[in-house]
Parts: sequence; structure tokens; C-alpha cells
Amino acid sequence: MADVSINILDNLPAGDYRISLYVTEDSVTGTGPGYDQSNLYHTVVGNPFYGMGNFIAGYVHKHVARALLPSSWGLAGVIPASPVSGQNFSHSFNHTLPPSYDEKKISLIAFVSRHTANHQGDEVLNAGHQKLLQTATNIAVTLNNSGGMAFPNPSADFLDFSAFCSSANRLKIQIFSGDGKCISEQNVPCASPRIFMNLPPGLYLVRIENSGTAYFEKISVIRR
Repeated sequence: MADVSINILDNLPAGDYRISLYVTEDSVTGTGPGYDQSNLYHTVVGNPFYGMGNFIAGYVHKHVARALLPSSWGLAGVIPASPVSGQNFSHSFNHTLPPSYDEKKISLIAFVSRHTANHQGDEVLNAGHQKLLQTATNIAVTLNNSGGMAFPNPSADFLDFSAFCSSANRLKIQIFSGDGKCISEQNVPCASPRIFMNLPPGLYLVRIENSGTAYFEKISVIRR
């Protein structure tokens, strides 16, 4: 069982807010149609996958989605249509792992999304991450109008993470570009929880790890 708690920090606009829990397994490998990786780069000289065959047998798949709870579109009815500052919500998810899964490689990713009828405006607002075998399986997700607690957002050259330091001495901060590449990684002391950036304008994803629990926030980098 995994308990997901939602903390509302600001009044949010009306919408259909939903909670999801994804169960992932890292480094999954095997043989046969369910595991061999299609490789369009087999004949592309200079590509890391050049000459490896199409398909690649024994390919190691990273962060494989094993279960989407309760469904692809999340759980409605826990968060009201117009959440207000100070409200807190929670839900317990139950799921049985098949014996073939390696529980040491299982992670739980909880997130809150805004759902729309035609899915054109669907958006993940914030997320929390935790390894299955941590001491307590309780994932906290915070929501405010900017989508998180790192500030300023938008920002030109720095971010402050003071809000994440209540239970940690150091934070691990990673910044990912739009194509999923980790372009910056820093360990930041909570005595001075600020990082400086020199990034092109655009949207980025920031991963903040605090005492083994990870949070994700979207940030917008602007020109000075």
C-alpha cells in the first residue's frame, strides 16, 4: 500500500484535478518479442546503436511502467474542483506486484494532473517520487499556482529551494531539458539552498531530492 498526500498551498483555478500513482521497474531485460528493442539506428553510422542489430536482443529497458493506478487518466473525486489554500487530501493505493518483478528496482511516482475532456489541456502539475523499499511509503505532492515551491519561476539565472529544506541538510538538484537529458546536477547545502543557472530561455524540469524523496517542478527560464 502507498499513501499519497496532497498539500494545497494556494487557491487553484476550477478544474478536474486527479491523482495518479505509477509503478515503475528499472533495468528490465529478457528475450523475445516483449523485450527485444526495435532499433531504427542500426544502419546510422556514428549513432551509439549503429551495428547493434534490429532488434536488439537483451536490451536493458530503463524505468519501465509496470502499473498505472488507478488508470491512465488518474483518480477523480479526491481533490475538489476548486481547491483552496491550506487544504490537504490523501488517498491509499493498493497493488500486488507479480513475483517476477524485482522489488529492489521498483519506484513509485505520484502526481496530480489537470484533466480535460478532449485531453488538449491535460497537464501534470507536480509529482513526488519514492523507492518502494524506503522505510515509509508515503509520497507528498505540493500544489500552488506556479506549480511548485522553487522560486522565482520564471527565472533568468537562479532558483531558491528553501521550501524543501525543513527535513534535510542537503538537496540534490537536477535539471532536465525538454528532450529528457540531465544538463545540470548539484548537491546544495540547506544553509544556502540556491543554484545559479546559465541556460537558454525555455521550459525545463527540475528534480529535487530531499532525504530520499524526490519532487519534480517545471521551471521557465527567461532572458535577463
